[in-house]
Amino acid sequence: MRSLILAQTLAQTLVQTLALALALPLTASAAGEVIHGGRHEVMVIDGDSIQIGATVVQLAGIDAPEYGQTCHHGGGLRPCGHEAAEALHKIIDLTGATGIRCYPLGSSQAGAVVATCFAGREDLSRAMLQAGHAVTVRAGGPGFDPGSAPGYEADQQVARGAGLGIWGGAFTPPWQWRETATPDDETSHCPIRGVVDDGGRRVYTTPLDGADAQDDGDDVRWFCSDDEARAAGWRRPGEK
Repeated sequence: MRSLILAQTLAQTLVQTLALALALPLTASAAGEVIHGGRHEVMVIDGDSIQIGATVVQLAGIDAPEYGQTCHHGGGLRPCGHEAAEALHKIIDLTGATGIRCYPLGSSQAGAVVATCFAGREDLSRAMLQAGHAVTVRAGGPGFDPGSAPGYEADQQVARGAGLGIWGGAFTPPWQWRETATPDDETSHCPIRGVVDDGGRRVYTTPLDGADAQDDGDDVRWFCSDDEARAAGWRRPGEK
């Protein structure tokens, strides 16, 4: 009997998950044109945002530690923000052979497109939650998607119960960290670099962009998150 109940529960979960996977793109595509690009055309900005061509996309439903954020783990500090960005990069690299598809749901206050994105069949938001590299967005918060919220919350609980990623220690929720973080002289925890390019545009880059993307300039400004940079009017290289 117990085996039968377990089988029925697993079957029901599979059906619900499949239904959600099939329904999301249909629902999301109504909010805007599908954004797509090849695996090597996607640039990871941080653990919950990417750039596809000239479009910056915020992954719907999740909030990852900012690039310079650290978390307590095993009696020390780990660069959980850097780890989240690297994890997203790896997921895209491993599962995005057929390209990345993003189904817009709206836009953030900072001007990024909020979208549910897939690398192949992998929901990037769900993958980041399952690995413990992000948390769900609070109801009413930027990027909150009521359609996928129940499923995402279940993914988070699995990672939390297993102590994966940031759940293996203590951490400050990303939205709280952004409220208190300030640039310092060493720029150790505020590594988002803003410069004015040759065309007079204010652009920002992250360590993931590499040295070649770092424009020289005398007037350099540092930000603690891409949200902060965007709110101040700075944009990504090549962004519309």
